[in-house]
Amino acid sequence: VRRHAAAAYRPQSAVRRRTLGGGPVGADDACRIVGFRQGQTVVPGKQEIMRAHFIVRLRARCDACGFTLVELMITLAVAAILLMIAVPSFTRMLADTRETSAVNSLVNALEDARNNALRIGQPVTVCPIASSTDTTCTSLNWNTGWGVISTPATGSSVLLASGGLDANGVTVKATGGATPLIFTPRGLVTGLPAAGVNLFTFCDKRGSAYGRSVVVNAGGYVQTSQSPGVDPNGSALVCP
Repeated sequence: VRRHAAAAYRPQSAVRRRTLGGGPVGADDACRIVGFRQGQTVVPGKQEIMRAHFIVRLRARCDACGFTLVELMITLAVAAILLMIAVPSFTRMLADTRETSAVNSLVNALEDARNNALRIGQPVTVCPIASSTDTTCTSLNWNTGWGVISTPATGSSVLLASGGLDANGVTVKATGGATPLIFTPRGLVTGLPAAGVNLFTFCDKRGSAYGRSVVVNAGGYVQTSQSPGVDPNGSALVCP
């Protein structure tokens, strides 16, 4: 039996095809092409095969396409909403980070002073200083910074470490005022107020509800508040 080459199946309802790009320039309406399927383009009411040079012209025309004004306005509106949600949260996180950094700096200074006093067997002082090289403890304001100063029986005082607020909008006050805290070779603390503890309160422009605190007692124990607005004992903080 003689067999002929298999012909493509063509249902009676199939539409007639014509080659794209075969007519005069502009005859093919690229904007009406709505999709591709197995190397063919799908046009409303037609199914047409593209030639290579027509694909080039089509891509060139599509590359020139951009956002419509409505799409651009919708994108900007969504971006604005996201910014309105994110900016306040980021601002609060940044302020919390600055306050926590100042608290940690003082805690590190107090613990460093106690450890050095125990290690070298000499008194070590934590006091407000006027500059990063000051060893005189003559400053009357903790906001200017604090230093860890070794005070040997003979010889000059030595600045072991220093810290401060870095002008980031955070302020600090102490119930003991500017009185230096002296850690003895046994790790105890002198220079405390009559209550036996010195409370350092850190504040920023947000007020007392966001304040942080550090407490040091006569035994040299340093404690920080776990929640904003209260001291380690749960009492409300008061910011200026």
